[in-house]
Amino acid sequence: RALGEREQLAVLDCTSGWALETSWRGIPLAALLRHAGTTSNPRSVVVRSATGWSSSLDPAELDDALLATGVVGGPLRVANGAPCRLVAPNRRGLDWVKWVTEIEVS
Repeated sequence: RALGEREQLAVLDCTSGWALETSWRGIPLAALLRHAGTTSNPRSVVVRSATGWSSSLDPAELDDALLATGVVGGPLRVANGAPCRLVAPNRRGLDWVKWVTEIEVS
């Protein structure tokens, strides 16, 4: 939270045919990377799940990406990816990695 937790509206566009605009709460991915001292000009950032699923983000997407720990005013539930999931606006839901375990910067 010291890194600047924020609320953000984003549309979760599920590949099964539904979409829902929802309020998410978490840490901006760009802020986390700055805090970790990563390179200021990454070529890509890969976010990985406990399931092995991953999503690769371009540097231009980092300011809008969020590592969410809450949704709709409450804590993120396990079924929604708790304790932490990627919110990637302008991406399909399959890129919104649930159960984040690793972030790789290259």
